[in-house]
Amino acid sequence: MVTWVKANTLLATAAVAWLVALAPIGKFGKGVAHVVAIATSIESVRYSRQLVLQEARRGAMAAMNQEMEVVDLSLQAYSQEQALKEMYGVTPTYSPEVREELEKSLEYLVQEPSAEHPVETSASTSQKQLYMAVKSLLSAGKSETYIIEEVLGLGGRNWERGKQVLQQLLQEGEKQGW
Repeated sequence: MVTWVKANTLLATAAVAWLVALAPIGKFGKGVAHVVAIATSIESVRYSRQLVLQEARRGAMAAMNQEMEVVDLSLQAYSQEQALKEMYGVTPTYSPEVREELEKSLEYLVQEPSAEHPVETSASTSQKQLYMAVKSLLSAGKSETYIIEEVLGLGGRNWERGKQVLQQLLQEGEKQGW
């Protein structure tokens, strides 16, 4: 493994050799000192390049590892989200025949005369259950329009009334801490 200690040692050796070449040691001694200084300078540059490349690779690997961790967390969150959607039935899992029967039953219930009255809850228990169901639907991604029309049965002309009932229910639930 390439280290900065060796690079700094080569650099120091080159500096000392240049200083020795300046001393009054004769032509042969000066020549040897110059050769040593040039050789260690060249080796120091080559070695430093290796160190720079190694540091760049290390930095790139760290960045790639960090990116891989982010991607892994994203994939885990996505798969958990998909599992929750499947678990809570946000995506329909019924066969076409069953879905058609459910739609017919829902249409019949909506058209029935007893379905014309607005949803009024008298007991706090049923209001709490309704609040919990509405919060579950909202967290599962269902819109307020869906809840007003399908759950509260206050669509069409009664939509404004349904919006008020929904807001009152949500405020009451927040106030009660349900």
